Amino acid sequence: MKEGESVQAVYPSGRFTTVSQIHETVMAALGLPSEAVDCFSIWLSSKHLQLQLKSYHLPCKLFKKWKDLLSQYTNTAYDDICQDEPILTFQRNTFFPLKEERKMIDPKKKSENEKAIDLLYNEAVFNVTKTRYPLEETDYHELAGIQAATFAVEHPGEGLTSGNLHPYLQTFYPPHLLEPPTGGQKSLLKLFRQRSVEHSLAEEKLRGHFEKVASKRLSAHNLKILYLQYCWSKPFYGSVMFHGQIERPFKAVHILTYSDKRVTVALNPHCLHILDSKSPPGIMLYLTYDQLSWEFEEAPEDGEDFYSSLWLEFDSVLELEDREEKVTKRVQVFSPTGDTDYKYQFFHQ
Repeated sequence: MKEGESVQAVYPSGRFTTVSQIHETVMAALGLPSEAVDCFSIWLSSKHLQLQLKSYHLPCKLFKKWKDLLSQYTNTAYDDICQDEPILTFQRNTFFPLKEERKMIDPKKKSENEKAIDLLYNEAVFNVTKTRYPLEETDYHELAGIQAATFAVEHPGEGLTSGNLHPYLQTFYPPHLLEPPTGGQKSLLKLFRQRSVEHSLAEEKLRGHFEKVASKRLSAHNLKILYLQYCWSKPFYGSVMFHGQIERPFKAVHILTYSDKRVTVALNPHCLHILDSKSPPGIMLYLTYDQLSWEFEEAPEDGEDFYSSLWLEFDSVLELEDREEKVTKRVQVFSPTGDTDYKYQFFHQ
C-alpha cells in the first residue's frame, strides 16, 4: 500500500503462488468488500519500473526476471539494474472505471467502503505530493488544505492548528513549491532567505485553505472523499505512466546539442496525456481516444539502440494571420516501456 502498511502471508504453493491468491489474501486482511475486488490490483514496482500484474502471473517468477525486464523495458543504467529490488504493492487498478469508483462514496455503504476510501485517498496523496500529476499551483494549495484538515481530525494529539502549520509543509506539499526558483548563481545565504520566503508564502496559502475546510467540521472519511472528488475532476486521474522521448523540431543552430525530448505518457481508460519531464510536469498533449488514431511500431530485432514507438495521429487547428486551418498532426513516441500491453488494453476499448 502507498501508506507503507504491509500484509504478511505464507502460501503452501510457494513459488507457484499466483497474483490471484495474493490479491484474495490482501482483500481479506484489509476487510475490503467484494464490491472493491476490481478496484485494486497487485503491482510489481521499483523506482525504475511499475507493472500492474494479471491474475495468472507468478510474482516469484517475475522477481527472478526483474533485471531482464528492466533491460527490456527501461533504459536504466546497468549498475542501477543490478541494485534494483522490486516490491509487491496493492494499489488502484488503472483499468477500473471512474464511474464505478464514484459509487464507493455512497453514504449507505460507508462502513463497507471506508477502508477502500482510505487506500484510494492515500494513493491520491502520494501521486499529488510526488508530483506525478500535472497540477497547477492553486490545485496544490486546495489539496494541501484538505490533507491538513484530514490530518488534524485523524491525529488530534498532534495539535495541528492554523497557527502551527510550518512544521508540516513538507508533508502536505511537493518539494518544488517550497524551493526558490532555479537559475543563476546564488549564495547560500540568499538561497536560505529565498527558501524561507517560499515557505512563508506556502504557509500563508495553506492557512487560508485549511481554515476554510476545517470550518466545515467534516469527518476524516468525508474529508478524504472531498480530496478524491477534487482529484476525480482531473482527466489524468488514475493514469498509468511510462517514460519515452519524442524528436524535437530540428534547428541547425543547435546541431551540436540536438537531442530527443524526454516525456512521460499517461494513460487511463478515458484519455491520453503527454507530459514534459519538468517537476511538476506540464501537459504537452491531451487527447481522448475518439480524437486520435494510433499505430504501434516494433523496434527492429537487431537494433540495440532502437526503441519501439507509438504513433499518434490527430486533427489540430493551425492559426494563421488571417484564418484558421485544420491540419492533421502525427507524433511518434519512442519508449522501451511502450512494449507493455497497456496500449492495447486502453486503445482497443
